[in-house]
Amino acid sequence: MSKILIIGILIFSFSCIFADAGELVWKYSTGAGSYSSPSVSDQSDTRVYFGSNSTYVYALNARTGSFIWRYKTGDSVYSSPYVSDTSDTFVYFGSNDTYFYILTKGRGRLQWSFKTNGQIWSSPVAKSNAVYFGSSDHSFYALSTVNGTKLWSYQTGWEVFTSPAINSSCVIFGSYDEYIYALERDSGYLRWKTKLGYLIFSSPLIYDGMIYVGCDDGNLYFLDEAIGSIKMKYNAGSRIYSTPVQGGGNIFFGSANGGIYSVGAKTATLNWKYQTGSEVNSSGCVSEDILYIGGYDGYLYAIDTVTGSPIWTFNAGSQIFSSPSVAKGNVYFCALDGYIYCVKAGRVGFNSKKITSRFIPKEEFSVKPNPFKDRLTITSPSDGYIYSIEGRRLGEVRKGKNEINTKTWLPAVYIVKCGNFSQKIIKIK
Repeated sequence: MSKILIIGILIFSFSCIFADAGELVWKYSTGAGSYSSPSVSDQSDTRVYFGSNSTYVYALNARTGSFIWRYKTGDSVYSSPYVSDTSDTFVYFGSNDTYFYILTKGRGRLQWSFKTNGQIWSSPVAKSNAVYFGSSDHSFYALSTVNGTKLWSYQTGWEVFTSPAINSSCVIFGSYDEYIYALERDSGYLRWKTKLGYLIFSSPLIYDGMIYVGCDDGNLYFLDEAIGSIKMKYNAGSRIYSTPVQGGGNIFFGSANGGIYSVGAKTATLNWKYQTGSEVNSSGCVSEDILYIGGYDGYLYAIDTVTGSPIWTFNAGSQIFSSPSVAKGNVYFCALDGYIYCVKAGRVGFNSKKITSRFIPKEEFSVKPNPFKDRLTITSPSDGYIYSIEGRRLGEVRKGKNEINTKTWLPAVYIVKCGNFSQKIIKIK
């Protein structure tokens, strides 16, 4: 029995090592969809944490997807768990059962819980022995991370679904009462509040002296971090649930019209827009000049932050509300089909090029001629595919010798990917 177990683990680890960018590393089913976004540290912790509509919070091995522990709450868990990159050994999250929980990372044991009077969709943030979150009971809370006692609470005019952002002195969040609030972290004293155009579901981003937040009126608002005054806004034309993220001096977000946007952080002018097939309510994640973001059309998109061109897409086959997290060379996200997915991050062909010459003789795989015009001969020890440079699958390659007519192909760069082999090819006129 032990020998069989060891073989299974080796095979599973092999699939993780050799997956190319945009390919599935592993997936794990909870049996119920998930709006929660995975949390995974890129430091010493090797686990991914997420909530599910199954009423559980899970901890899995981030590299293999193997089960470590789960904790049952009284209702669905939309809140995304907060885990720190520091030596903090706890997991923080809220549940639709109205309770806020803190568990140990190691075994998922309850340290304490705190009851509010409403569902908790808000994802928490912890800092300096305090954890902050909102509730649908119209209140925003600060609790002690030591024993779960309430430090203070602040009553807004309606439900608080958004997740807070913090700076050196304030915690900032939005409410369905159409206001953005800035409260002093230590006391809960109101520093300022600003009324936007409509309901606020998007969470704020603090970046370089500004606060960026989406609104149901279709605008991305640019607010002064110190006093909350509205400096600029960009109108996407449709509701914005997506929380903005930044990279390279630009702000990225999605909209209910299916658009993914890049706008200047200082100018509010459009750099580019990429149109998907349905709503984009997921928030993005930027890593190494790639924006990862999910859509209600079932695709996870990896988009070049400079050009706005897709590098690759991964079809989960189910709506994605969850926001992706990137760590340890992978991108993690949940979908409404009940699975959490781990997909290899990066650009197509990058990972497989690194291992081709080390593990497999090059002579088993060949693509001739390169560059090519009207015909291409591909010899491969395994089945595979031909992709556009943007990562879209264009054709199949079968094990053995393949003679491919390329007269109708446009002059461009393509990628052949067969098993552990990947080669960039060029079509010329």
